[in-house]
Amino acid sequence: MYIKTLSGKMRWFFLLSIILMMAHKFECFQTAEWKFAPAYLYILDLGLDKGEMLFLTFVTMMFVGLLWCFIIIAWRYGQLLFLAFWGLTFILELHHLIRSLVSGSYYSGFYTAIVYVLFGFIYWRELSRHFHFKETPGN
Repeated sequence: MYIKTLSGKMRWFFLLSIILMMAHKFECFQTAEWKFAPAYLYILDLGLDKGEMLFLTFVTMMFVGLLWCFIIIAWRYGQLLFLAFWGLTFILELHHLIRSLVSGSYYSGFYTAIVYVLFGFIYWRELSRHFHFKETPGN
């Protein structure tokens, strides 16, 4: 598989996706999503105090971040793997739209999820242009 260098467009799309995710998480924070979202409720049921939860969250995110850095640096396909993994968030954030449609009312993160999921189509289209199943650039 031949991998070309990431386009400037893809780099800007990734940056824009980060900004959109920040806006989405801000909306979720403003509407206190952690009070009723099943994933957060499960974590709260673990019986950890705030300090333990903060420490475990920080350490876990640090190690995951360092592992991704290693993959990006050490592996030829690391950048594409990372961008494809990040692209899964466009699919995962569909749950905001689905929960709103099923309940017939607003669900935390609904408004920014619309923009984020729609942007995901553009992101994936551009990312797919970087995958070429050839051995060399000339084939």
